[in-house]
Amino acid sequence: VALPSPDAPPVTRATIPLFAFSFFRHSHKADKAFLIMALAQLGRSVLSLIRSSPVAQTSAASYATKIAVKPNAAVSFPPLTAAGSISVPVLNFWTGEKVAEKELQSEVFGQSLRKDILHRVVVWQRAKRRQGSHKAKNRSEVGYSGSKLRPQKGSGRARCGSRRAPNFVGGGAVFGPVVRSHEEKLQRKVRQLGMKICLSAKLAGGELTVVDKLESPTCSTKDVAQAVSAIVPAKNCMMIGGEQIDVNFDFATRNLHYVDLYASQGANVYDILRRHHLVLTVDAVDNLTERLTRVL
Repeated sequence: VALPSPDAPPVTRATIPLFAFSFFRHSHKADKAFLIMALAQLGRSVLSLIRSSPVAQTSAASYATKIAVKPNAAVSFPPLTAAGSISVPVLNFWTGEKVAEKELQSEVFGQSLRKDILHRVVVWQRAKRRQGSHKAKNRSEVGYSGSKLRPQKGSGRARCGSRRAPNFVGGGAVFGPVVRSHEEKLQRKVRQLGMKICLSAKLAGGELTVVDKLESPTCSTKDVAQAVSAIVPAKNCMMIGGEQIDVNFDFATRNLHYVDLYASQGANVYDILRRHHLVLTVDAVDNLTERLTRVL
């Protein structure tokens, strides 16, 4: 270890040996206060010597450069209106033409990205969906007799008791899985915030489209597939309608494996993140805004 420079704190070469000698000399006594003070001074002396060395100063500077946080790229939200909302075009689902403008509240569609919140919500959803029907039989549930297999002595083999013991093939499992619920608790405000962040991330990434309505005069899957490929660049999308889904449109999309169709009350973070693009109707925007701005 390099010695400190003349401008460093007054720590001499004999500081460390002096306190080390004092520690070992008085270690047999019960003076705990002196031992604690000696160890504290010893630690301060070692840190002072290490920090004053040019090698440590160079390493610290390089490490600070490596861990410097780089500014993230600016999130490009659509322009805000005078009322503080976000204005987006409303397209016709079948023609792809602009038919109106829709103002989205910045409180719902203008949140900054929080990956930690999204992770908590997704983990909560997936844990709640688990069936939890796994089960292994323990030694009291397997179908073997509980009587002793052989005499305790005389056979020359190992002593054993019940055939149900875990060390036998077909015996009971030790600490095996049991039927239980994997559901976790998550605050409603966190779940609400996760939905807002999810919608905001889709809007900021250019992966959100607002259409007038999702209705079809026939149950033609071919027509719906052509319309989806026209308005959705990624083709892989999730569509959210109003409180009621048109029956013909529902039948037409059931055979499209890359399209998910939900009512507004069924919208959730996990299914939205699974798909590349999000298509909302005007009614879905109003219903989600009312749902996410409701005071809990």
